[in-house]
Amino acid sequence: MKKPPAAAAPKVKAKKAAKTPPSPTQTPADGVRWRALLVDDDTIARSCLRAFLGQHPEVEIVAEAADLASAARASFAHEPNLIFLDIHLGEEDGFSLLPHLASLPVAPEIVFVTSEKERALQAFEVGAVGYLLKPVTAPRLAETLIRLRSPAKAGQGQAPATPGTLDQNDTLLLREAGRLHAIAVEKISLILAEGSFTHVHLRSGEKLFLSQTIGKWEASLPASVFLRLDRSTLVHRYRISKAESLSRDRTLLHIDPLTCPIELGRIGAARLRKFLMGDK
Repeated sequence: MKKPPAAAAPKVKAKKAAKTPPSPTQTPADGVRWRALLVDDDTIARSCLRAFLGQHPEVEIVAEAADLASAARASFAHEPNLIFLDIHLGEEDGFSLLPHLASLPVAPEIVFVTSEKERALQAFEVGAVGYLLKPVTAPRLAETLIRLRSPAKAGQGQAPATPGTLDQNDTLLLREAGRLHAIAVEKISLILAEGSFTHVHLRSGEKLFLSQTIGKWEASLPASVFLRLDRSTLVHRYRISKAESLSRDRTLLHIDPLTCPIELGRIGAARLRKFLMGDK
């Protein structure tokens, strides 16, 4: 007598492992690298920034806030790894948000977005990786995001090496002998090379001695404003007050606010003549 076939064992579906959400420092599969929080009491400014960020798939806006209390709540709820932070939030100061962020599992990168030029030094002293002046433009935002890929370079006081990345409205953080200086590009009158160092003369009359080559300065400063005359001279063309030709090989160049002129040789004088004749 044949035995009845044994009953088939019921199929048990294996449970899928729960997906672990990416931490703020991980890069999700869809290419998002930055989880951004926008903090600004100006709805139009937030709207513009949102539109510009929409052109960058590596950035996901996780929340927006218009005041410090809502910004603090959003920070703990969404744990962003990048915050675009306005300084002037009505009667509140954006810097006051920073102590609240110390309790987050991962400290977010901070990019200040403001119309206040004079607080750039304070921003970099607290570790900000960017300082965007309003109105924000798409190219300036794009350059900030590029620098974010290499945050260790932020705040080191070096001008970027990409040609023409700066304009007159930008503020540079320059380090001289351990001291930080926040200098607007428009305040630079003259740069003179000394080997791999440069003397940077400011419109205020102050002079800085920096470990940066004149070639790097030329590459990053706006060519529409700064004129390279020879191997050692880069001048703000609108600070030239007078040129005195002593001979074919010697020209004295007077620059505001320097009390003494600088001397140019034949090459520098020829380039200066081209500029003065309108061939810019």
